[in-house]
Amino acid sequence: MRASQVLRSSKSGYFRSFPAIVCTFLIAVAAQASTTQLVLNRDTRPEGVIKGVVDLTVSPGFDGARVTVTVDGQKLADGLRSPYHLTVDFGPNAVEHKISITAY
Repeated sequence: MRASQVLRSSKSGYFRSFPAIVCTFLIAVAAQASTTQLVLNRDTRPEGVIKGVVDLTVSPGFDGARVTVTVDGQKLADGLRSPYHLTVDFGPNAVEHKISITAY
């Protein structure tokens, strides 16, 4: 009888910590998902090859702006408020894209 109690107590301890382990794993995966950050503003132009999942950050140049982000004619965000960022997947290959930002 004592051996069955030991087995039950060790199993219940494992299952209690299982959600914490899963949450930690998911947070680590999400942090690695967007490895590149692209900051767009009026005065600079992005350099180099941009591909994969990108954290796109917009600096509209004035406070209280609403931002619309369009990539290749497809509206990704409309009326985006501060903080002005979203995650965009440009695909695994380097292909030319047109990114349009409208701040109002």
